[in-house]
Amino acid sequence: MKLKALLAVSAAVLMLGTDAFAAQDINVRLNGEIINFSAQKPVVLNGRTLIPLRGVFDKMGYTIAWNGNTKTASLANGTNEINVVIGESALHINGKSVPIDVPAQIINGSTMLPLRAVADATGADVGWDPSAKLVTITYDKPNNQSSGGAVITQNQQELDYVNAYTSTVEAFSPVIDNFSAVCLEFTSYDMGDQDKLVKFAQPAKNVHDAAVRTKNKLDSLSCPPKFAQLNRTASAYAQAIAEQADVVAQRAEGKISAEECVERYNSLAAQTVAKETEYRKAVEAVIAAN
Repeated sequence: MKLKALLAVSAAVLMLGTDAFAAQDINVRLNGEIINFSAQKPVVLNGRTLIPLRGVFDKMGYTIAWNGNTKTASLANGTNEINVVIGESALHINGKSVPIDVPAQIINGSTMLPLRAVADATGADVGWDPSAKLVTITYDKPNNQSSGGAVITQNQQELDYVNAYTSTVEAFSPVIDNFSAVCLEFTSYDMGDQDKLVKFAQPAKNVHDAAVRTKNKLDSLSCPPKFAQLNRTASAYAQAIAEQADVVAQRAEGKISAEECVERYNSLAAQTVAKETEYRKAVEAVIAAN
């Protein structure tokens, strides 16, 4: 028998959960404030997050001037002078050339810089959560000191967590995309054709193992109380993906029947979407609270 008709709904729900989340506009939060971009919005190109100069640097107190002849954006705030030349893989900061991994470019009339270049240019702390499509920028953060020297403040502890969390979910994001593709193809096959099904075993195992590693990494983080719900729901989401991937692997290896696969897959697909929804709400709560 074919599982396509039986599993199409649950596969579509899974795809709806991940794709709808991925399709959201990228948000940029600067010192707790979500920035509204009047023209071009941030984008992800070739794995790099690019953000517009205008809307970010001007809110940091920079003036922005544009020289169309040299294709150069000049930014100044009374302390720093930054020149951004379109197509160059470097920024010019106070006369010093600083390499950047992706050249500045123009998209729909807006000058765009890779996120990391913002940190290099201004000294700001930056973060990127690919699952939430959220850029965080903390600029001019106070550096608390005690009489005994530098101390790690609550803010620093929170920043350390956010950096660790961001790197963890950034590594896991491609796994989610890959799992969606695996499930979509898996449901189109005749579940009685073991020779064809076997090819899904290793990809599903890879997804399962990556999801378990992600959950374990999240569970091991030193999580400040304000991020407890975010961390818990992200971990639960990774666990749900691991469980669903395991069902695909078991069916691909002939360890469970088609009927059992249908029942478990449908149940776990609904669970995955529910956990993803809880995670999205936790992300939104963190944004609203900061």
